[in-house]
Amino acid sequence: MSILDASVRAVIQWTDSAQMDWPEFSGADGLNTRDDGAVFVLDATGVQLGYRPLISPGTLGADLTLQTMGWRRSGEWRADVFGRLVAALEPVARVVPALPMVPPQSQRRSWSEPASVPA
Repeated sequence: MSILDASVRAVIQWTDSAQMDWPEFSGADGLNTRDDGAVFVLDATGVQLGYRPLISPGTLGADLTLQTMGWRRSGEWRADVFGRLVAALEPVARVVPALPMVPPQSQRRSWSEPASVPA
């Protein structure tokens, strides 16, 4: 499956990406380490589901930013035909806290009923 076939994907876009016609690589790992960009979450048809500015530089910052949006990478970052870094995503499992048990109707007291005070 290609990244473009993924149901949801992330795209890192730096502020000057639209002004260049070639990708810029500046990090020791060959990846851009700037923090002046944003991470976009797109569905399979390219519709934007959300975006946030990078909270720290590079792909690690993009991963952290995605976590704050409720997503995590399920594949590695790869350059697309436009030179942008793209990765497939999956939702982060959310833990729903258990609700307190409500006593049965027969054990509930009404607001007009005074509370019993131990003697």
